[in-house]
Formats: sequence, C-alpha cells, structure tokens
Amino acid sequence: GPLLEYLYESKGIEVLLAQETHVLAAKLPTVQSTAQDAGFKGVWAAATPTEGGSQGGVAVLAPSHVQVTAPPGRPSPTLEEGRVVAGHVHWGPKGFVAISCYFRDGEGLQGPNLATLWTVVKYLHELNARGHDWVLAGDWNMPFDQLNKAGWLQQVDGVLMQPNATTCRKVLPGSVIDLPFVSRNLHLRFAPGAEVDEL
Repeated sequence: GPLLEYLYESKGIEVLLAQETHVLAAKLPTVQSTAQDAGFKGVWAAATPTEGGSQGGVAVLAPSHVQVTAPPGRPSPTLEEGRVVAGHVHWGPKGFVAISCYFRDGEGLQGPNLATLWTVVKYLHELNARGHDWVLAGDWNMPFDQLNKAGWLQQVDGVLMQPNATTCRKVLPGSVIDLPFVSRNLHLRFAPGAEVDEL
C-alpha cells in the first residue's frame, strides 16, 4: 500500500510514525520484511479485525541502522492494541521515545478515545520523570482544540508542531486532525518543524 511505497521512496533517512496501517497480525511478518527491504525496521501494533476488514494499526519505523527497542519501563511496544505503539529510537546520545496513535473516527474525546488519551498521557508523565525526550504523532480524528480541551499537553510539558497545511481532505478545504507533538526539551534543542508530506 501507500506506506510501503513511501518507505521505498524515503530510502531509510527518517523516523516514521505511521497510523491506520490496516495490517492484521497474520500479515505483519510479510509487511515487516518488505519494510526491512526498503531500509526500515521498528515496532508495530497490528490492526484489529472488523467485519469489513481491519481498523487501525500503528508503527514506529526507523532506518535499519538505527536500533528501535521496547519503550522505557514497558516490556512491550504496544500500549493499546491496534491504537498506540511506542519505541525507543536509539538515535543520538540518548535517543528519544516515539509514540504513534490512532483514535476512533467520529467519537470525539469521550469514551474509548478519552481512555486511550489518558493511557498516553500517563506514559508521557513517566517519560518526563525518567528524563526521556519524546515525539508523539497521531491521527487523532479531531482538531487540536477538541483534543486538548482538558489541557493535557501543558501538563506533560509538550509542544504542538503545527502542520503547514491541512492533513485531512475528505471535505474541502480540509482540516488538521493529524498532529505531532514533542517534549519541550527536544523542541528547545532542535526547534523541529512540521511539514505535510503527501502520501
């Protein structure tokens, strides 16, 4: 699909946080092998099966020469099946923890989505306490004002990396529902930006 095509185009030069892979557990070994052929390896949370196929699926991928391990304090990269995966990317002196999320569409910040968010926020607090930098990216299926209405981003001392264009164009002129965040320390050291790369 589009993700594997993008991996071949990228030639293993960046860390990718992918959402909505739709890769079921049975197909994961084949997809991981293809990703490695394209120069990437990492951690995956398989999509969950549905009557019509699959839903969700997330991954943290890095160039093959960069080690990606289970995140600090966790025995497994999967923080929530099909929805949240985290990996410790050992790039640079201490590396950073990358977290990829996919929220349920049309549900807003309530019920299961709210529970997923607090799972992530709890882990970000743990990372801050351990002194780890982090990057969090997701297909949140809602705008930032709705996602952050409880002020969680300020609580975890994170910074929104505002994309330079709309990220969802189902209805024109489009909306911004795919958002990256970084720990403040990482932001201060590198001043990263967020650019929309058409996939």
